[in-house]
Amino acid sequence: MFNQKLTQVLVALVFLFSAGSLSAQTVLWGAGSSDTQIDSIGRFAADTITGLDGLGWTVDSVAGEWVYSVDGISQGGFSSGTPGLTSPSVGDGVAFFDSDFWFAEGIVPQTGTIISPAFDLTGYEDSIVVLEFYAGLRDFASTANSAGFSVDGGTTWTDFDVIAALGIPSGDAGEGMVTFNVSSAINAAASLTNCHVRFYFEGDSYYYGVDDVTVRTSEVTYDIAIDEEYNPPKVVGSNQLPLRMVNADEMGWGANIVNNDIGDINAGEAMLYVTVSETGSGTVAVMDSMAVPAIAPGTDTALYMPAFSNGWMPTAAGQYRVDYSVSYSANVQTDTTNDVYTDFFTITADDYLSKVGRDLTGFPTADNATLPGVRTADGFLPAEHEWGSMYYIPNYTVTNGDSIVADSFLYTGATANAATGVTEAVVQVRLYKFNDDDGSGFWTAQPTGPSDPELPIQALGVDTFTLDAAATFRQRAVALSNLNGGNGAVLQPNSFYVATILCSDQINGLRDANGDTRHMFIGNSEDKYDFTIDSMPNYFIPASIVRSAYIDPTGTVTGLQDNQWYAGGYESGIVPSIGLTLTDAITVNVTANEAVTTEFNIFPNPATEQISAKVELTEMNSNVEYIITDATGRVVIKEQKADLQSDVVTYDVSNLPAGVYFFTVRTAQGASSQKFVKQ
Repeated sequence: MFNQKLTQVLVALVFLFSAGSLSAQTVLWGAGSSDTQIDSIGRFAADTITGLDGLGWTVDSVAGEWVYSVDGISQGGFSSGTPGLTSPSVGDGVAFFDSDFWFAEGIVPQTGTIISPAFDLTGYEDSIVVLEFYAGLRDFASTANSAGFSVDGGTTWTDFDVIAALGIPSGDAGEGMVTFNVSSAINAAASLTNCHVRFYFEGDSYYYGVDDVTVRTSEVTYDIAIDEEYNPPKVVGSNQLPLRMVNADEMGWGANIVNNDIGDINAGEAMLYVTVSETGSGTVAVMDSMAVPAIAPGTDTALYMPAFSNGWMPTAAGQYRVDYSVSYSANVQTDTTNDVYTDFFTITADDYLSKVGRDLTGFPTADNATLPGVRTADGFLPAEHEWGSMYYIPNYTVTNGDSIVADSFLYTGATANAATGVTEAVVQVRLYKFNDDDGSGFWTAQPTGPSDPELPIQALGVDTFTLDAAATFRQRAVALSNLNGGNGAVLQPNSFYVATILCSDQINGLRDANGDTRHMFIGNSEDKYDFTIDSMPNYFIPASIVRSAYIDPTGTVTGLQDNQWYAGGYESGIVPSIGLTLTDAITVNVTANEAVTTEFNIFPNPATEQISAKVELTEMNSNVEYIITDATGRVVIKEQKADLQSDVVTYDVSNLPAGVYFFTVRTAQGASSQKFVKQ
């Protein structure tokens, strides 16, 4: 959009300065200057009549416009309810680009710039000089939320990414002081008599505001950190992972290490450490470390090891604690609280898979719940809301032709402020398989049409959710039906699946015009397991996706055909409360396998209350499974025993529906099965 040459971004960082550290710094221009006029320019101390141009800022209005704002609050529909900026001098105004407002005016996309008056930095050629300001923004699809610095009257610019500096994932709101080192540009300049600062927005929706702009000197300071917001470290891709899915390709570790300050982190000066311990006993399971390479100021580096150096993997079910720490002793840091990060994951014994925690009743936890509101900009009613999480299925071992099946779908939903006369809602749960058909390693970019060719549905279930006026959470379990017939969906090894909850009412809407609810809120938890799947570091697949559709005043549903999925989900770390129960797909041959059993009798047959089996195995076995399935292959009873050759077992079948069942004994030598009838 500019004629000027854009130079490479030099450095970006975020930190808060203490009052003590400011005493050694000299304000060269802007907020804090001893010249009251220059101070007011940096603080945007104006009014709605004077405006930004009245202070000497040049406003370049291409599509949309930077304006003076008394509070930094967006006037658009998508940012409705977002608080204003809380900058130090917000009381006398801020510079604000309200993308939401311009969107409602029909200006899409928007582009705008403000450029400061010229200032002279002669005499500071050999100094450390930084550009500092307070920024507040929320990003949707912007190509630039930047700050720029020029030493030649705006002929060339050094631009800095403010989103990266604040560390805000797409869709999140954030604010704070940001500081960019402009020393390289100053030290290389032939003249410093015509310097400028600019702020640039190019994008669509939400907002970008700045205040308290300062150019000042600085001392060299250091701060290394573990990124726990945008890309927090994980050992496994799910909060709850079945023991049978523990595999080397799901046991990588690492972290995103950030240089938050203006001092260089040199190679050999920092180390990343990890300790995995059993939560209950505190017993250390494994410790590991890796060297941190050189990190330039304001940049980061992603460290990843595909396995622990000693090959450790969990061998028993239980909860595990993971402690990460980065050490740096070459210089004193301005902040050491961001050098550590702790995470937890659970290895489940009962084939339960989930991105969120699990409560004592066995259902996925929920901290909050989400249902789209009536669109403020145009009054459109929400018609559909589908939200889900991506799951990676590792290379589990397939024994005797059997495989793992997603059997049922657990979710937590909420109800509140139900519209008069609305007492229930139909909820659909879905299981998709991600097929990387084009081999790109990426999710299909903005798919069009009623379905995504890379996201075919494998199984679904339907549930009825009771709605109330009072705020209430409810936990539900829904059986999954395969679209090709039968129960559940086979989960292929080394594959990706997406489990979603769909709330839909294309006639009346999920809310009425008053905002009263006609459907369920989807429960969610802040477990931060919505990030790119860590077991496949070369894939850039969103781990949480969401889509919405709306009803316009004519009754037409918009949003079903184009750009269905928003790959960023909701705010970073917000995960839908979904769990999957897994079971075996058993290939049953009704025969006594002599390689497995020398005697295998079941009684009584037919059975009404109990079924018993007398089993003599061909040899001592360290792992024996007893499995009862119905005629469709669905597992209804399963038990695992160790170290036996002779056994008698009895199971309660009184609650099973009448029909034909199969009793299977499985060992390392194979499977032996018998048929019985439940009356």
